[in-house]
Amino acid sequence: MTERMEFALALAANIGQRDALARLFNFASDSKANYWAVVDFNKPSSENRLFIFDLREGDVREYLVAHGKKSGEKFATHFSNENGSNCSSLGIYKTAEEYHGNHGRSLRIDGLESANSNARDRDVVIHAAEYVVPNYEGTGRAGRSEGCFAVNSAMITEVLDQLTGGSYLIAWHEEE
Repeated sequence: MTERMEFALALAANIGQRDALARLFNFASDSKANYWAVVDFNKPSSENRLFIFDLREGDVREYLVAHGKKSGEKFATHFSNENGSNCSSLGIYKTAEEYHGNHGRSLRIDGLESANSNARDRDVVIHAAEYVVPNYEGTGRAGRSEGCFAVNSAMITEVLDQLTGGSYLIAWHEEE
């Protein structure tokens, strides 16, 4: 493990994400990616729970991220890899190509584990959404996606600029 990875793990430990980031580093130990992301579905959607670690700069940035409509209300508690489930899926992903779709600039991701292997077929991507705010329409939570990792539209350029080009992401939940 590189010195940069060790430093990132220390940062991750300070915010309760060390085990998830370590799992990601171990999975893709040969990767030269500069950015690594963790989505902590143990946290409510009204709080920052997408953590992007920058190995070059030695810092971490935090963002709101939606979960699937059928995964729960404020907390994601149900996960599925099935087509049409409108659920979030857990596991390790690798970012792929960018495209412009219904939500503007977006990023395709490939699920690399059995829990998320249908990500591409399900069109699970990273995209912008105005509903990703802490108290969407007075609900006390962010709005929900159809299983995508949706982030606030004001943050999408920053998030995609970091993750484009073969970065890795892990979505985790303690009970899974």
